[in-house]
Amino acid sequence: MASTVLTPPEGATIHPEDRESFLEQINRVVDGEKDEGMEFRYSPEDKLIDFTLTLGKDSIVLRIQDRGIGIPVEDRSHLLKSFYRGRNVGTITGTGLGLAIVDRCIKLHGGDLAFESEVDLGTTFTVIVPLC
Repeated sequence: MASTVLTPPEGATIHPEDRESFLEQINRVVDGEKDEGMEFRYSPEDKLIDFTLTLGKDSIVLRIQDRGIGIPVEDRSHLLKSFYRGRNVGTITGTGLGLAIVDRCIKLHGGDLAFESEVDLGTTFTVIVPLC
């Protein structure tokens, strides 16, 4: 995959101590670099995962859409809680901590995490982080 370098739009501000780290993490996600902190284990390897990054004057919006197992309606209100795992994960490994940690980190940056999902069709996560 070709490397994509992202920079904030004209007039947007990121605190100097956060700028390099934040943009580096966004670039890693967009480039599809896999490590322990970023896995797409709920989406089959042969299915596409779409990333959309919108840099606005006041915020960054990252949208990640998979075509995986989806999240059952009855699990959605609990999904961001620590150690909670959806009832349809079967033998997919995990601890139920990933989304709780991501949600907490986003909130510490003043942002928000939302998702839409349909079982057997996939999930779209939307991260909105304000620029300071």
